[in-house]
Amino acid sequence: MDSSWAVVIGAGIALLGSVFAPWLKDSLERRHLQREGNRSAVSRSLLRITAAAPDVALARLQAANSNTTPKTEAVKSIVNLALKQSEASQAVFELGLLLSARDAPLETMARSVINAAAGKDDFSVEVICFTQTAARWYRMELSAKDALSSFKSDVIRYRAQNLGVSVATQSPHEEPAESEGPTA
Repeated sequence: MDSSWAVVIGAGIALLGSVFAPWLKDSLERRHLQREGNRSAVSRSLLRITAAAPDVALARLQAANSNTTPKTEAVKSIVNLALKQSEASQAVFELGLLLSARDAPLETMARSVINAAAGKDDFSVEVICFTQTAARWYRMELSAKDALSSFKSDVIRYRAQNLGVSVATQSPHEEPAESEGPTA
């Protein structure tokens, strides 16, 4: 009786294995392909945001200088600025749709870059910090939360260097240290 039960149990396991194994393999493959597709879409979205920042800044400068041009050119410049800002906002929104909840701080970084391009003459610091930090996040060297924190501190540090102020060892309660100038 024991050997007959062993045969039945063996046949049942073989049947489950022949049905379940291909289904599991297919499921894992689909999940892997979906993750890779999402990762590629996030990569394209990050590139679009990085490319949109200079476009927004250029459109902003053209709109700011439009007071010296004829009225129709001024209107075109303002419409172009609105269009570029809309395209950049769309890229940030698409990135937000692709990210999981734990990676949402990356959308905050991207929005910060676009806002800097729309409002600051020297927005390159934000673009450089975003590019470097987003690359580290993409390579999974940083969590999104750490990437946002790193982005903010890098922007502050680079802006301070441009002003000739050292912030690397300064705590919020200390007096500013004497600076020897920015390091390259």
